[in-house]
Amino acid sequence: MHLVTDFAVKEKYSYHEGFGNHFRSEAVPGAVPVPNNHAQRPPLGLRTEKMSGTSLVGPRSHNLYTYMYRIESSHEHHEFTQWNNHLEYANPPPAKNLTPNAVSWPTFPWPEKGDWISQRLVGSNGDPQQKTGLSIWFFHVHEDMDPQTVFSSLDGEALIVPQFGSLDITTELGKMLVRHNEIAVIPRGIRYRVTLPDGKSCRGYICELYQGHFRLPELGIIGTTGLANSYDFQILRASFEGRVEKGLNGDQIAVANETSERNIVSRLNTKLWRCSQPTSPFNVVGWQGTLYPYKYDLARVDTIANIRYGHADPSVFVVLTAPSFGKAPGTAVIDFACVGP
Repeated sequence: MHLVTDFAVKEKYSYHEGFGNHFRSEAVPGAVPVPNNHAQRPPLGLRTEKMSGTSLVGPRSHNLYTYMYRIESSHEHHEFTQWNNHLEYANPPPAKNLTPNAVSWPTFPWPEKGDWISQRLVGSNGDPQQKTGLSIWFFHVHEDMDPQTVFSSLDGEALIVPQFGSLDITTELGKMLVRHNEIAVIPRGIRYRVTLPDGKSCRGYICELYQGHFRLPELGIIGTTGLANSYDFQILRASFEGRVEKGLNGDQIAVANETSERNIVSRLNTKLWRCSQPTSPFNVVGWQGTLYPYKYDLARVDTIANIRYGHADPSVFVVLTAPSFGKAPGTAVIDFACVGP
């Protein structure tokens, strides 16, 4: 039995390791200022932005944030307008069919063409405007996203689960390869672009979490290790589209590559919106914090099982959970479980 997956598409990126840790990542040495997060003059002529995933005054153990040091501000873009709202994937009807019947997801008819943006809403429970609940989306990617287009979801944190195929994902905080038997999580608001590394189509589903964040389940009497171990999670390293040059006064400065206008397609309240900006959003030269995309190989799950008799509850298969705060302890918005061999 393989303890790690022998992937057909081999890894081409390097990663940090460890779920929930604070990381400092630099595409260029010295890009992250020390010790001041908000330096008046950041290194390399960069700009400072902070991305918050939780309340600023929340418990330190749950506080998620990241400081980004980028060439151009992410706020320098034109006005958003609703995009392709005559198409179902860009303007899905609200969920209204509540049934007590057990339902298995059918195989949906898909067109022969389509990229990452053409996702289909399967169902939801909650409301992205109220930041409660979640939604489930299907994707079937046949082609790369347009080189000048990037995507983000302003509704929730995306748990991506490929059923077959592989995805090459470029985000503001770095790059990752996500293959069948791996999962990936991308925080709300992160902009990214998806391509097919081997040219073959990729299908799977996305759980979009409207409230809170995914985290590891408590282990209780299992002890210090078991299920999904924190050290097996892989976190992206900083990468940017640009270069370092010598400025007029002799200082080193980071500059973006010469690119044409970029289209930003964002999902808000399940609908797609579009704007344009003059430069690439992939201009983060360094970052530090606790809020970032990550991935995990499901073959690494250390499954717990009964030895003598009986059958444990499915909670022993949980890889990631999203606690529902304010309800009874142990109540989750969703549990993502992996039933191994």
